[in-house]
Amino acid sequence: LLQVFSQYGKLVKITVCTGKRLKGQAWLAFENADSAAKAMKEKRRCRIRFIILISPHLHWFSLR
Repeated sequence: LLQVFSQYGKLVKITVCTGKRLKGQAWLAFENADSAAKAMKEKRRCRIRFIILISPHLHWFSLR
């Protein structure tokens, strides 16, 4: 994930979910919202569903 998504901006945190309910999900925290939006736009053609959650401190990009 780091290798694929770091091209869109600085990643400050990656969380890969391994529990039964959340299996197959990953949460990426970009340094800024523009990077998260750029990643979502560029990867839209892939078979990945996206959710962007903006917080005051981190800009989360969820692969779901």
